[in-house]
Amino acid sequence: MGESAGLHIVMDAYVADGAIFTKPKLTELFAKLITALEMKALDKSVFYEVPVDPAVLERVKKTGKFEDEGGITGIQVISTSHMSLHAWPLQEFFSLDVFSCKTFNSDLALGIIKETLGVTEASVEIVHRKKPERKAPVRQKPARMAHRRPEKTSIGQA
Repeated sequence: MGESAGLHIVMDAYVADGAIFTKPKLTELFAKLITALEMKALDKSVFYEVPVDPAVLERVKKTGKFEDEGGITGIQVISTSHMSLHAWPLQEFFSLDVFSCKTFNSDLALGIIKETLGVTEASVEIVHRKKPERKAPVRQKPARMAHRRPEKTSIGQA
């Protein structure tokens, strides 16, 4: 197997109260993770909010077709990669990932996430990313063609 390319937490979870998904609370979450996991933020975390619309969620429940009922999306760029979170407050649901090419304590990270957001149910994947085995490139010199002139022959000669 190849050498490590980092650790990646992929988490989909429900929380006790969708009101937890606020810019201040999610900023706090990213800050706690950065401190506890000894990571370095390259800039402030950034969040984007789409106004929630309960009528859209009701329509989605009836039709089964995805429509964005609103929520919040955030990203924190760190020196070794990123953290991102997408939350749907009306569903009390979020999807989060924490990826770093530097190994970190995933159990500690999960504990912080669960405690800070009040997680009630979760699906978690811990991915140990690996670089593919690199095969040394085969460098063949081009075959040299003999540039010989065709021999002159006379008809009837062997």
